[in-house]
Amino acid sequence: MAGDWIKVQHTLPDKEEVNMIAVRLGIDHDAVVGKLLRVWIWADLNSVNGNGLRVTESFLDRLTNCPGFALSLIECGW
Repeated sequence: MAGDWIKVQHTLPDKEEVNMIAVRLGIDHDAVVGKLLRVWIWADLNSVNGNGLRVTESFLDRLTNCPGFALSLIECGW
């Protein structure tokens, strides 16, 4: 379907927030981008205009298979 995509900025892999998450978690920058895409795709599939979502830190950590991922999002301002 035409709506089965999300826009990703060309600069995403080099954003300071991605670097902050990678350093904090000790994982590769590309892994961070992949985990961000997983979160954003889930949010896109489960919300209307990004609103109405109720998630916990533990849910996001399970979704990304990465303990501390949700907290790192909060810490970098995302």
